[in-house]
Amino acid sequence: MMVNPYSVAAALLAATVSYIGVKTADAGGASVTRTFNATSVGAAATGRRIVLLVHWYGGAARSISSALIGGVAATIHAQVTNPTAYGGAYTMGVAAISAPIDAGTSLNISVTFDGTMGNSVMIGVYNCVGINSGTAVDTDTEIAASNPITLNLDVQNGGVLIGGFVRYHNSGNSVTGETENYDATFSSIRGFGGSLAVVADESNRAVVFSTDTATALYGAAVAVSLR
Repeated sequence: MMVNPYSVAAALLAATVSYIGVKTADAGGASVTRTFNATSVGAAATGRRIVLLVHWYGGAARSISSALIGGVAATIHAQVTNPTAYGGAYTMGVAAISAPIDAGTSLNISVTFDGTMGNSVMIGVYNCVGINSGTAVDTDTEIAASNPITLNLDVQNGGVLIGGFVRYHNSGNSVTGETENYDATFSSIRGFGGSLAVVADESNRAVVFSTDTATALYGAAVAVSLR
């Protein structure tokens, strides 16, 4: 039986995904750019890509216009803002961004919005090695006003899936379709993130976020598939 060398190579070069931690933006008051200096990003490696889930909330609806990870311009894979989250009391947003950067275990990160961001911003940090392309296999977003909320996206064998959401501060959140990595409060808002090392091709894989209360999630959710 002949062995397809490309299949063997793909299996050997399966990407890894490691959750590193969360960090809130450094103090500095209302500003267009929020900074996360000396952020731990895990072990340096050839072929490393740092992936961030960015969670934010504020009065005016905002979106990310650009970001730097260790001085490298980040790709904004997907983002979504809920302009009327929690009955209009907040606007909330979440994004998945990444940049290839081999060196360094602690990096300065900056996220620039399309207007002044007066409230808290938090990032979830992932260290991925072996991703072959900075172009996403697939992404999905959802403005959440229900419980649960479901994202669907294609994944590829040997790739990674990273997804999360932002909502009002209630705990008791959970996910299926990926492994939960964090469920953290920043100010009065909660950011949640999870990941998966993909072991088989799958179309429309469901990532389902839910809470153990009757309250709707009232926020926003994002997920990205990379290979």
